[in-house]
Amino acid sequence: MKRLLGILLVVLSATVAHAKKDVRMEMHEILYQMQVLRPYMVDQDKFNDPKNAGKITEHLETLSTHVKKLKHGEIANAPGLKFSQKVLQEHVNDTARVFKLGNKDYARWSLNSTFSICMSCHTQAPSDSRNWSLIGFTKFGSEYDHAEFLFAARDFEHALEKFDNLINGFPDNGLKELDLEKVVARKVAIFARVKRDFKAGMTSLIQSQKNKSIPPHIAKNLAAWEATFREAMNSSYPNPKTATDTEIKSYVEREMKTGLWDKMIQASNPRLVTNMTVSGVLYEYLNLHPKTELRPEILYWLSQCDRSLNNNFFFSLSDIYLKECIQQHSNHPVAKKCFDDYEASTIVSYSGSGGVHLPREVRKELDILRIKVYGAAKK
Repeated sequence: MKRLLGILLVVLSATVAHAKKDVRMEMHEILYQMQVLRPYMVDQDKFNDPKNAGKITEHLETLSTHVKKLKHGEIANAPGLKFSQKVLQEHVNDTARVFKLGNKDYARWSLNSTFSICMSCHTQAPSDSRNWSLIGFTKFGSEYDHAEFLFAARDFEHALEKFDNLINGFPDNGLKELDLEKVVARKVAIFARVKRDFKAGMTSLIQSQKNKSIPPHIAKNLAAWEATFREAMNSSYPNPKTATDTEIKSYVEREMKTGLWDKMIQASNPRLVTNMTVSGVLYEYLNLHPKTELRPEILYWLSQCDRSLNNNFFFSLSDIYLKECIQQHSNHPVAKKCFDDYEASTIVSYSGSGGVHLPREVRKELDILRIKVYGAAKK
């Protein structure tokens, strides 16, 4: 019996190792395909040139194939990663379809936004930094493009070096203000979510503020986030590996409570550090405890944290979490909050100067979700 158990353990260990290896191989192939497509992504003329259509189509289809295979190992057991993988798969499929239909401008925009989905997944929780600095990929259009690639590919150490160089060299390096905003926020993500090192985050942002040419609104953000890192050094967060549901809930309710301190800070998003840290703890807890009874509430909290992030920074998964909460936990009290938020978000996305114009299929989906949560009668 002991011999049989030993054999089973060996087989199981080999299977898990093989699954993880498969995931890594697929991720490397996805990364390679993105880099092959990079020269077309950064050059509109190359992307629209009919001579390149065959190559682009081929690599988009190959990319789609490898994204579909991301369903083993860590992804199979980690809810947060599964959501990102589902969005990535639908996104890449849609990009390939749109390109084939001839809408190349939209396809190029969509392809370029793919890295945002990678970033939302790769920064969910603390992880080791990967080193891609010595791999001979294609040349980058700019230092900013290179930094973005390193960040998306989880080479956080080298990405930080380039982010600092970009901030210190502004504006002489030609970096756009919008990209400077992203660079600063990327640094916050690394220190608040990936490293969860508040002292290092504070020190890094102090250094960034030495460049007096930084626009006032970005300088205010830097000061606000430095102050939040300083404040976080004096507080604590539960260990996702050992914490209880009660401890996680108390922590989130404390951290997400808006108080006078938030209102006193003049910044476009004074809670970025807080939301990054809280969501990172929630991602890690949910991935480690996928069957927790707190799951519907975690989905709701993640949607709130994610909603605060601009799509230019990460690809927002907020609506994905809300729908998951509604569909999988419709009888839970928080499901009503999830539906109300999802309905409001949907209405806003279809609103304009001429009012609200919901397509029939969108309205139908809302009706189905409403019934699932509130019952047949309208709320």
